[in-house]
Amino acid sequence: MKALFWSIAMLFVTWSCKESSLAPELSSIVSGSYTAQDFRGFTVPETYPINGQTITVQIKGVSQDTVIVNIQATPNDIYSPGKSITYNKAYVIANRGGKGVISSYTIFLDGIVKGDLENTIMIYTNKTGDYTYTPPGYTKGIVVTRLRMI
Repeated sequence: MKALFWSIAMLFVTWSCKESSLAPELSSIVSGSYTAQDFRGFTVPETYPINGQTITVQIKGVSQDTVIVNIQATPNDIYSPGKSITYNKAYVIANRGGKGVISSYTIFLDGIVKGDLENTIMIYTNKTGDYTYTPPGYTKGIVVTRLRMI
């Protein structure tokens, strides 16, 4: 009887470990190449390229919840963060919507989880995302560029 109990217990532990190892890391879910789709700073979205320029974002996982984010951009008035920049330790969290289902993932580019979305990228389950930033010299708040995976 003891042998049967231990056999069942080991089978359960083995099955549990296999199931948990199937859960993807947050960083691998959001990793990939993205390009700017449209600018959402005003009521009507403007499609990129704007003024002949666009924004590209490369996200690469380095641990379960940490990514490197490389943003390629050039100065383009309010339509860009003003320069290319690399964030070597951006932190990823999962956002749960109704009934506890994951609806999006937020990447905190500064590596600090905070209460606002400035300097973040929110990746949705359909592989689009919103890059939220303040353009250089802009004093009216943050702007949003919609991204799509390429």
